[in-house]
Amino acid sequence: MVLQEEQQLETGLSIIRRALLVEDNVACERVMSCYVSDLGYQVDCAGNATTAIQKISSKIYELIVLDLRLPDRYGTDVLQAVRQSARNLDTILLIWSAHLNKKDHEEYLARGADSILPKPCTAAYLKKVIKKCSETPKYQRKFYFQLKLIQEKWQCFLEEATEIEEIDYFNRLKRLLYEALAIIEEHQQWLNFQIKQEQPLEKKKNKSLINLSRHLTPL
Repeated sequence: MVLQEEQQLETGLSIIRRALLVEDNVACERVMSCYVSDLGYQVDCAGNATTAIQKISSKIYELIVLDLRLPDRYGTDVLQAVRQSARNLDTILLIWSAHLNKKDHEEYLARGADSILPKPCTAAYLKKVIKKCSETPKYQRKFYFQLKLIQEKWQCFLEEATEIEEIDYFNRLKRLLYEALAIIEEHQQWLNFQIKQEQPLEKKKNKSLINLSRHLTPL
């Protein structure tokens, strides 16, 4: 995955930005769909949690806008599915609701939402929030949520440790350690790639400063 994304960045290939809008109210869906589309996203819509989770498992999205009060299940099921998804673990996820107070905001941010949008919401505010969320690189976002998942699995393992047979205990422990090491290795690959990308820019900047200094007249 890292090498594939590196190649896309190095060759300058255009990447289709996809967004998923999870909203059961038709009027709200139309408004938000227009806002997101105007920002350059190809928008998929889901009117319930079940459809949303199916789409999350089959497509990669750069943005998910999620209403909480859905007809079949509560929006937190979708939020959980996103943060446990192999395809959309690092996707920017915005909760869009008119029924949340400050305490609710803190709860949903802790659950894995990136930000909370008021309902109604202006196009300008949506753009501002997405820009703010995008400041954190995707590989850092992915690493953060991967670590959270490992922590949850580790906590579950510790709680069940006394009831697990010895051979299962060591097998599960080994799988957890391998998974953690794979996450660290992938993150290190991304760090190395970022360093490689930044080095030519730094050299170019230093060269420009040297050339400028040669043309400066001493006082």
